[in-house]
Amino acid sequence: MAVPKFIEFFTPFLHTVQDGKIHKAKEVQASIAQEMNLSTEDLQEMLPSGRQSTFNNRVAWARTYLDRAGLVETPTRAQYRITEQGQKALSCGSIIDISYLEQFDSFQKFHKEQNDDSQTVTSDDGGDAAESLSPMEALDGAF
Repeated sequence: MAVPKFIEFFTPFLHTVQDGKIHKAKEVQASIAQEMNLSTEDLQEMLPSGRQSTFNNRVAWARTYLDRAGLVETPTRAQYRITEQGQKALSCGSIIDISYLEQFDSFQKFHKEQNDDSQTVTSDDGGDAAESLSPMEALDGAF
């Protein structure tokens, strides 16, 4: 099994922090890996740059997107907590993806800036890779 797309980490991330307590980054990563049944090989897969694991990169970008939408907060470095808006997102039963996050003004502004700062990257099959690659992976691929 390959490491899932970074958008597929949104819901597992929220599940991990849903109790409202502050959770350390390593705890969140371990919980997500377990919930998604990722193998040791999956967790060791590296980005093309070789400087970071694909898994850690995708968890980090998922956290960034959730934070920009106001669903999680970072009270201190590498520690996360769900917000009231994040609790509502989990309880509403909607699929939490980029379309869902677009309802939040803070995310719209962030996402527009992200799109303005990078070129469109296409996947090997010619489709739009924006939702399959993390922003860092898209930059690595373009480089």
